[in-house]
Amino acid sequence: MKKLKERFTALLEKYYSGDLFSYKEIYGMWSPLILDAFFINAIAMISTSLVSSSGEDSIAAVSMINPLGALLICGFSALSTGGTVVVAQYKGKGDDEDVSRASGQTIMSTMLITILVSLPFIIFASPITHFFYRGAEEKVLAKAAIYLIGIGISMIPYAFYTAVFGIFRGLGETKLCLNLTLYINLSFFLLSILFINVMKMDVMGSALAYIIARAFGAVVAAIYLFGTRKDIAKVKLRHVLGFDTRVIGSILKISLPFGFEQFVLQGGSLLVQKYMVVLGTEMIAANAIANSVLMIIYALPQSVGNLVAAVIGRCIGAGRNDEARKYEKSLLALGTVSLAVSIVVFLPMMPLILPVYNPSQLITPIIYRIMIIAVIPMVFIWPQSTITPNILRSAGDSAYASIVSLVGMWILRVGAGYVAAVPLGFGITGFWVCMVAEWLFRAVLYGVRLRGDKWLLKKTI
Repeated sequence: MKKLKERFTALLEKYYSGDLFSYKEIYGMWSPLILDAFFINAIAMISTSLVSSSGEDSIAAVSMINPLGALLICGFSALSTGGTVVVAQYKGKGDDEDVSRASGQTIMSTMLITILVSLPFIIFASPITHFFYRGAEEKVLAKAAIYLIGIGISMIPYAFYTAVFGIFRGLGETKLCLNLTLYINLSFFLLSILFINVMKMDVMGSALAYIIARAFGAVVAAIYLFGTRKDIAKVKLRHVLGFDTRVIGSILKISLPFGFEQFVLQGGSLLVQKYMVVLGTEMIAANAIANSVLMIIYALPQSVGNLVAAVIGRCIGAGRNDEARKYEKSLLALGTVSLAVSIVVFLPMMPLILPVYNPSQLITPIIYRIMIIAVIPMVFIWPQSTITPNILRSAGDSAYASIVSLVGMWILRVGAGYVAAVPLGFGITGFWVCMVAEWLFRAVLYGVRLRGDKWLLKKTI
């Protein structure tokens, strides 16, 4: 046993220790992210199951609005991601003043974009839902409009929360990120039970839970950043209210390609939801439940993807391309092993997990079919298709990552997915086969890029 432990420690030293990090520091940053990812995805799963207790109309309405909600998130999520990378690179460079500037400018730009984008969705919720989902049942559209208003309002405090979360992640303060996740998601969970199950408020209850929980999360984030943990980023009011073109330019180098990618991806997701409407409410519900369950399987490897920005970004900022090359291989291997473990643990539990959603007998076999199509190839291609773009963006190679993602999405998920699902008549099964093909396409092209040196030569700061 002692020799086995020594060999394991030597393996960790070889692949996860270097001049910038020890394997213990890597684990110290990763372990809170594991809990963070599982907690976020578990709460999302429970939230979906709570809404499903109100009927398939409600879960269909929520599923239809989720791509619109994601569209709202695109702008501030991209700016937060850009801020995370820039903060991590300045941290690696040892420039504390620029860390503070980048943090403040991330908050300012994130809040400004979110307010401008959210207002039209709040004011014109009903026309927007009718425009995108013409042909859906009227009762589903009515619930969808209510839910969209609530989601739009909740995005304003959520943008501040996301910006602060990104700053802490870029600095490697993953324990603070976990604390923020616990606060916002536990409050959302408790409020969802109160409003949906106790007060029977249906989708309005879910929307109200989002508004209150995200406002609470923003308040806690502000207390951390400007109060109890102000020594970490040292952000002053002048860093937030000023406009530093140099720092904003660095953030935009990452966030513009990523933001455009996310915007177009969510536009594609809207089209997917639009042709899902043709397949019927049951297919929309089955797809939503399958996605929710798969999020639990994704959680562990997703935490590795979230670790990438702090590790690779700091290596690049310190000018240590050799360390960046070493950690990209080690983190991809960690993501693959994590996904395999997650599948082995959670797949046998599906008969226990699915009843939480109260699926009808009609859609239960469809959910299992989706799971089989997705899980079998997942361990071979999902980490390469999902973690690798995070590595590229952390080094500043955001444009390539975005182009590959967009081409794969529009050709395979949107284009081929529609042809397979509707004209060819394969339905939801055909769509998911095309989704797997998209993972493979991305994995191959990202792998080719990673084997070269161009991604290491991009300059962000």
